Amino acid sequence: MVFIGSVLVVAFVVGLVRHKATDAVERNLAYATLVLFALQVVAGALTALDGGRAGIADVHLAVGSALWCYVVAVFAMVARARPFAPESGPQHSPLESGHIQPSNSSQSLHS
Repeated sequence: MVFIGSVLVVAFVVGLVRHKATDAVERNLAYATLVLFALQVVAGALTALDGGRAGIADVHLAVGSALWCYVVAVFAMVARARPFAPESGPQHSPLESGHIQPSNSSQSLHS
């Protein structure tokens, strides 16, 4: 499960770094995320090899928390920069056009 999540995070961040439309802030956050991911792997390996001493395990936990924060920050920056646009073109609200459409809720209550 950790392996699948790691592959997905790395694929997302590397794809973001390679994308031409990525701005400098997103790119820097993505690079920092990759560095934290590498540190997380090293700290996890040291924790496993050292028998799980508290000091190294604490570093592993702290780096994992920082990594999670950076993954959320990168995703939030990408979501902010690329708003959702419907495929069928722009859709306007009836309130924007000034035309209010009658509701059928009163008819459905009497049926």
